[in-house]
Amino acid sequence: MNPYLAHFNLSKEPFMEIHEDTPKDILSESDTEAYINKRLTGAGVQEKIFHENAIRKIYSYSQGDPKLINEICSYALQRTYFINEKSVHEDLLTDCLELLLESKPPDTYQDDKRRHKRLSTDFPGTFHIQGTKTRGTLTVSNISHSGIMITLNRQRLLKNKDRVSVSFKLDNEKQSDIRTVVIVRHTFGFYAGCVFNYLDSNEYNQYIDDVVERRNKHYQKHGFFPE
Repeated sequence: MNPYLAHFNLSKEPFMEIHEDTPKDILSESDTEAYINKRLTGAGVQEKIFHENAIRKIYSYSQGDPKLINEICSYALQRTYFINEKSVHEDLLTDCLELLLESKPPDTYQDDKRRHKRLSTDFPGTFHIQGTKTRGTLTVSNISHSGIMITLNRQRLLKNKDRVSVSFKLDNEKQSDIRTVVIVRHTFGFYAGCVFNYLDSNEYNQYIDDVVERRNKHYQKHGFFPE
């Protein structure tokens, strides 16, 4: 038997990209959970694999799109198998989503996973694809010294290699206005991972360093990172 399937006691791959019973309509959060559990049960799973908080994050990232749900769940199971876990919890799923955005395979080793410290954020902003009339709003959901991850209001609005002018405000005391140009490197549903084409902002880089320092001090004192 395939060792990957045997690891979860699966009789078959539960999340095929295209399947005859894949819903065609956008699913609600409760329907997303029901769909995931149905696919697992149909593949012979008897024990719970996806934690509830992981399913909520799957819904948040996919916005109920069945094809994206399949893609995320299939990747998460393969990643879970590779690191020898038995279930998909929220932190593991977050790890999977970051790897997906970087177009990295699920068997990426831990030491190769990240090159830059990242911070989760919720900064509203705007964008303009250079050389086009396409403009819109976005949320900067992740930042690092090398680039940002953005959330859009529509799927696939950006594509790889797009040059995009981005503007957003930091939540520091000055409410510093960051204006820069990024190159889209990876897209996934409503999300896009971008690297800076050019960013010379002392406020931005200092902001990351300050937040990382505060988080590390909090961890040393309390044993966990602040929310």
